[in-house]
Amino acid sequence: MNENAKLNILHLEDDENDSELLRNELEIAGLNFSYYRVDNEKDFVSSLSDPDYNIVFSDFSLPTYNGLKALEKSVAIRPELPFILVSGTLGEDAAVESMKKGATDYVLKNKLYKLIPTINRALVEANEKKLRQFAENRYGLLIESARDVIFTLSTNGTIVSLNKAFDEITGLKREDWIGRNFSGLIHPEDLPLAISKFENTIAGNKTERYEIRFINSEGVSLYGEILTALIWQDNIPGEILGIVRDVTERRNAEKLILNSLKEKEVLLKEIHHRVKNNLQVIISLLNMQSSELNDPEVMNSFREIQNRVVSMSLIHQSFYQSNSLSDIDFSVYIKRLAENLFKIFGFSREKTALQIDTSGIHISIDTAIPLGLLINEVLSNSLKHGFNENAEGKIYIELTENENEYILKLGDSGCGLPEEISPGKTNSLGMTLIKMLCDQIDGKIELNLNNGTEYIVKFPSKSYKDRLDGLSA
Repeated sequence: MNENAKLNILHLEDDENDSELLRNELEIAGLNFSYYRVDNEKDFVSSLSDPDYNIVFSDFSLPTYNGLKALEKSVAIRPELPFILVSGTLGEDAAVESMKKGATDYVLKNKLYKLIPTINRALVEANEKKLRQFAENRYGLLIESARDVIFTLSTNGTIVSLNKAFDEITGLKREDWIGRNFSGLIHPEDLPLAISKFENTIAGNKTERYEIRFINSEGVSLYGEILTALIWQDNIPGEILGIVRDVTERRNAEKLILNSLKEKEVLLKEIHHRVKNNLQVIISLLNMQSSELNDPEVMNSFREIQNRVVSMSLIHQSFYQSNSLSDIDFSVYIKRLAENLFKIFGFSREKTALQIDTSGIHISIDTAIPLGLLINEVLSNSLKHGFNENAEGKIYIELTENENEYILKLGDSGCGLPEEISPGKTNSLGMTLIKMLCDQIDGKIELNLNNGTEYIVKFPSKSYKDRLDGLSA
């Protein structure tokens, strides 16, 4: 409990001596509190409406009232209010019954030394409950306003919940389908696939994104892209949470682009644009969430996640703005990424020079995304750890092509990485990502720690034709 926070206590107790003993226990503990005692139902119920009270103590047996009835009133009027039974005689059965009905805890009058720990625990639980309720309300609003269908299923396939997007996309009414089996919504030809994926998810296996057809209110097939996950409750399969994205328009467009290269290019640009916009939504949500954080370490983790999402978003932005859909001018991307990181970390180009030389090299999307993330990690490390408080020096990025191989050099003239995050001595997420991303582009990485820090990454160049040949092999 916060020592400066005032505890406003409502106590249902008919014995003045017991009341005095309880107050003495609070005073000995040095708590800042106000105290009001009532001894009958009328005064107790009337007092519950006062929002200043933040905890209730109650005797279990009173001449004209009892603790269980008081508990029922408290739960009905102020469900968020911690309720602690303080009784001289409380059997195990009565204690269990009171806890089931919503009591926070109980303390025996001959063991009042347990009162303060019980109060602290009750207030912590109440605060956590309030935070959970706030989160549920907020995320419930996000779910209800989402454009994709978000649903939950029981383990026997019964629909438990659907958001508003279900009504808007299918033309059906969700209240007519909640409580029914999901199979009635699936196109008969796709039902075996849907059941197979459902059983796979229930078994606890990872289910990849897949597509099936749904039937709307007019009997027309809609294409839905589905991603599901199993929610565990006390180590037991609870419900399936799923997201359905209406991809009917995309599927119809895919049929049309077979007849026109131009239409294909337009669609691919639109996909990149939508992906970029979706990533921007994620960035915004992370930013909103981080604004509520006070822990610097957690805030730094959020910023690192945002930077990684930004690096991917810039790739998709570059592709939908590019004249070519097979590759992009990587120098434009690197410049945008570096300028974004300089801004985030508060670096001035006047003090810290940025030198970029990529010789007009174009990179395919399969390589650009992991390579962009790799550059993001290395630059972030340099900006966070490579310079002193003056931040004076140089950061350079060079990308050259030698026959069928690219050579990427990223370095700084700073003071070098601290010993505790040295690549050979760390299991940090950043360093692990650098190695993993290097493997994704079939690359090899070298590290030079002379005069600052320099990474040298060598990886094969793959053309659009090479990638198509690999897919058809």
